[in-house]
Amino acid sequence: MDNGNLKINKIIYALLSESLNPKGASLAALTEDMTAEEWLELYRVAERHAIEALIYERIENSNAPEHIKTKFLGRTRIKILQSYKLWFLTKYIAGLMEKAGIDIVVLKGIATAGYYAVPELRKSGDVDILLLDSGKLPEAKRLLLDNGFRISDEQHAVHHLAFVSEDKIYVEVHTLLAEPFDNNRINDYLERMLKDVKLQKERGEVIGIAVPRLKPGFHAYELLMHMLQHYLLSGFGLRLMADWVVFWNSDIPEEERQIFLKLVRESRVKGFCDTITKACIRYLGLEGDKVSFMELESELDIDGFMEEMMVSGDFGEDDKTRMLVLRDKGIKSYLIAFHHQMKRNHPEKSRYVILWPALWIITFVVFIRNNRKLRHVSTLEVLKKSGQRAQYIKNMHIWKK
Repeated sequence: MDNGNLKINKIIYALLSESLNPKGASLAALTEDMTAEEWLELYRVAERHAIEALIYERIENSNAPEHIKTKFLGRTRIKILQSYKLWFLTKYIAGLMEKAGIDIVVLKGIATAGYYAVPELRKSGDVDILLLDSGKLPEAKRLLLDNGFRISDEQHAVHHLAFVSEDKIYVEVHTLLAEPFDNNRINDYLERMLKDVKLQKERGEVIGIAVPRLKPGFHAYELLMHMLQHYLLSGFGLRLMADWVVFWNSDIPEEERQIFLKLVRESRVKGFCDTITKACIRYLGLEGDKVSFMELESELDIDGFMEEMMVSGDFGEDDKTRMLVLRDKGIKSYLIAFHHQMKRNHPEKSRYVILWPALWIITFVVFIRNNRKLRHVSTLEVLKKSGQRAQYIKNMHIWKK
């Protein structure tokens, strides 16, 4: 990474850290010698990571050029309007479900925004609902179809069904807390724990909108597994890390902390949890004493993780080579990754083992075609990047301890 990018990233970290936890020093010393080109690059980085609204107030009070302040203001207005639109749609859907006797909780979105000092500034992209009884999915499907929603043309999941509202907002109805990983043990664990999720429901309120959400311990676990899912696909950026900072800087009861830690240890994802948490402490304003109960591992490549994460942008959209991730090096890891991708691309047909050979071929052909025609990168570049990212996965000991 060149020095210019390092400088911009350092300022982005400081801006976000002060915004999430206003206890840091003034930014003046960091920004006083910035050029117009550097301010524009800073805006681009913030946009790629979908944090424009979170740092807008700091930008407004900085020595940024007026046209940069105007850009941030415009994006912030859009994000706030989107938040209100999504929140009221979430309230409407939750009301429909509850009136019909379908037990649910809201994942992410407004449920997470409630932990922010200014909830409207957290970007939300869609509405996520978790059914606490998976057998209610056909009933939930009929209910949404009868109330103006349609089933999305693209369905890339086994345990959720995607819908589109009349305003073209995506609504995902989940039957598990997280989508299947390429590890049978963790998938079995997620299925078994659904009975415990039913006992973890509470009511949270944001700007007068009350929705059912998960209690803090399970809420934190859901945030972590959401980050892990994206990391094991093409990555994620600062927006999800901001959620982590805001959540743990809140006053989370000790009982809920221990529930979270138990889930993390049982899932064998503590290395990933520790990496995210230490990165948030070092760069983004997370208070170390608030997470001391985690007993964070000391030997972690935090700087390398942050550099790799910054390249990805929000959900890995900036780096077109990040379309495949390996658990380890070697041909076996490539086969496992393609098998998992096949299941994601063909959730219904992949239920039938006899179809697997044909689906493997289709997945591989589509993978090569998309690399060339849509992502405009070579398959060799994608495989090379996947091998490099495998080392980070290995160092985090995911699924191992």
